[in-house]
Amino acid sequence: MTRTLLAALAITALANVAFAQIARITPSDGVDNDDFGKAVAIDGNLMVVGSANDDNSGSIYLFDVATGQELGKFLSPDTTPNAQFGANVDISGNYVVVGASFSNALGELSGIAFIIDVTDPSQPTLLHTLLPSDGTTGASFGESVAIDGDTAIIGSSGLGGAYLFSASTGQQLAKLEPLGQDSNDDPGAAVEIQGNLAFVGSPFDDIELAPFVTRVNAGSVTVFGVANTSSPTQITTFAANEPNNNERFGHSIAVDGNILVVGVPYADDFPTLVDNGAVFVFNNPASPVQVLKIFADAPRIGAQFGWSVSIDGSLILAGAPNGDAALTNNGLGYLLDATTGQQIVRLQTDPLSQFTNRLGETTALAGGIAAIGAPLDGNFDFDPGAVYLFGASSPCPGDASGDGMVDLADLNLVLANFGTANSAGDANGDGTVDLADLNLVLGNFGANC
Repeated sequence: MTRTLLAALAITALANVAFAQIARITPSDGVDNDDFGKAVAIDGNLMVVGSANDDNSGSIYLFDVATGQELGKFLSPDTTPNAQFGANVDISGNYVVVGASFSNALGELSGIAFIIDVTDPSQPTLLHTLLPSDGTTGASFGESVAIDGDTAIIGSSGLGGAYLFSASTGQQLAKLEPLGQDSNDDPGAAVEIQGNLAFVGSPFDDIELAPFVTRVNAGSVTVFGVANTSSPTQITTFAANEPNNNERFGHSIAVDGNILVVGVPYADDFPTLVDNGAVFVFNNPASPVQVLKIFADAPRIGAQFGWSVSIDGSLILAGAPNGDAALTNNGLGYLLDATTGQQIVRLQTDPLSQFTNRLGETTALAGGIAAIGAPLDGNFDFDPGAVYLFGASSPCPGDASGDGMVDLADLNLVLANFGTANSAGDANGDGTVDLADLNLVLGNFGANC
């Protein structure tokens, strides 16, 4: 999927720069159990956030990444109770694709998807309703979505794969069915697309290593050539070099350039860390070659590292929604170097949520901004969900004056230059003095570096 870089930071330099929490994004009208942050995607300065339980059927919100300002909202066109509109989202240019896999549009839990026009983010409009030509009860169409340019890919494990649609016309272009698989393998549970290649994850695929030697539910990913979107070709199906039972390789997929990333949240970090999870890195997405298998630090049983993955340049962002942050079990994000496998930084909420907020359920990474969804974020009485933004910063986040302290001098600089492009007061270095800078100063007030 297309990832337009923000101009503020060079990707190649980020591995040497600290990442700090710069914003906690919440909806203006959020209510308890909205599941805001169930899905998130970024293109340029525009971020789309799914709120899968909002208004009973779901919604999406649009935000300016640089300022954190809420720009617009769009309610589910499908009013099926618990349709889960917004549980899966992606964005490319002016197109947002949204899945609602619990919709009853063509029968119970048949699923549906939509193309939303966000040319004017303050007034998102429905462009197309997407339904598969062979849709039926239990299809779960829309359980995964991705888009690159004019081509959207929609996963449907109940129908044995995924579908290509034109975003501009809404026309179904083709169906992608991994050979030798059926709905029990869950093909389409994850999808990804970049240029002439499409990827379909089958996390319950059984991998035969030799006669009578099979790894059950080890998982696989199938690569399709889609240069001709009306006549795609299956190129290859691949799995981990050393697959294991019940790992679910292919639960999440991300690609950028020549690097393909696959999340495997139920991989075991032997000998004792069951379901700690892992992230696999491959070169040459058209014919993938495994180069790295990455485990997270601070491992724990059931952390589910790799539940979500994103990539931008040489940086990988991976979520571990059951990761153990200060014994709160509220989830973690990890920024990784795609070329070395080195862990750059572990990301957690500050302050820590009072509850398991599943930080890392979804991730998006673009131009030095890491967005991590926490759909259960809240407190004892109110948990609408949130998205946390992390960004590259100086070694002393919030130190706009550069004197090694975050204090009144920094606050005064931000206030005096608020709304300008002056470097004085630009605490996060994004070229504008705005709410992000103010929040950074207030969030780190009193720090000495």
